[in-house]
Amino acid sequence: MNNFELRGGGGGGGVRLAKKPYDYFKNINIPGPEPWFFFGNMLQLMKKRMAKFDKEMKQKYGKVLGFYICNQPHILISDPEMVKEICIKQFAVFTNRYDMFPPDGVGDKFLSFLTDLHWKFTRTLLLPTFSISHLKQTMGIMNRVVKNLEENFSLFADSDKAVEMKQVFSCYTVDMIASTAFGIEVNSQKNPDHSLIKCFDKFFYVNFYDPITSVQTLFPVIPKILGTFGIKSNFSSSLQSVAKFSKDVIAERRKNKTVRQDFLQLLLDAKLENVDKIDDDMKHELETLTFENMSDWRSKRGLTDEEIVAQVVLFLFAAHLTTSTALSFFSYILVTQPEIQQKVYDEVMDVIGDVSFPKILAQDQ
Repeated sequence: MNNFELRGGGGGGGVRLAKKPYDYFKNINIPGPEPWFFFGNMLQLMKKRMAKFDKEMKQKYGKVLGFYICNQPHILISDPEMVKEICIKQFAVFTNRYDMFPPDGVGDKFLSFLTDLHWKFTRTLLLPTFSISHLKQTMGIMNRVVKNLEENFSLFADSDKAVEMKQVFSCYTVDMIASTAFGIEVNSQKNPDHSLIKCFDKFFYVNFYDPITSVQTLFPVIPKILGTFGIKSNFSSSLQSVAKFSKDVIAERRKNKTVRQDFLQLLLDAKLENVDKIDDDMKHELETLTFENMSDWRSKRGLTDEEIVAQVVLFLFAAHLTTSTALSFFSYILVTQPEIQQKVYDEVMDVIGDVSFPKILAQDQ
């Protein structure tokens, strides 16, 4: 009897301890759906898909609500002013992100998954890439890529055949990124079978609602364990393929000793000299550094080759999908509503005429 009570008491304590993470939102008075033990609200999310799940949750619980992926709490915010406060005004406060990549030397070193001072240093390092002065320098390159797109549109019009615009803008975006950020000419618009395009297709067409992929994504520890044994998913394999492409680009830049004012050069200039990997002792020493100034951090910490490659891969992926998808949707809207297309064209020609960067900037004055 005593043994049974002792085991029962221990089991009850274990259950209470296991359920404790699911009290997080209740304790801070944030509403949300009731989580299931172990799964949280993951099964609901997988069944309804993200867009429908978010919409229904907002309608039922309001603009700020909490739900769980397994035992990990997630806050869904639909208040534009609060999102603005978090993403813009208080951006530097929210430095660390959800860790979902295996230790493969690529995904786990993305800027979006770096932490604390390392994140601040790398982010500050990359900011000049998006300055107005840098954009001005790349206008000539951008115009050449746009010219190729115009030529392709003329060919499409003459062929009188259906065209997959997502693929067209996918190639266009790759050409633009490769030219302006890395100084290389991929010209995938003329060669849509380029290896880089295939890598992107492999990466972005991963079915995240496939049970195996879902489990690997929602349980970050699983791909990490598999990664330590060299077992890679399609998701991870595509990352490695683009990483190889990035390494080749970096090697070519160093071999030719070419210096350009672009994204890649900013990374190469921050290379931690004579160090390719950081051992445990050095890692501990670097983590104790204070973020006093950029030169001190750069001379003592810098970026390893692995970290440089990771940022190149991240830049390629992040810029590619968002831009190509937006352009595809925009083209669909214009084609299906020709009266709006004509109105947009007439207004642009009336106000700006032939588009150029100085004319666009002048519209803000």
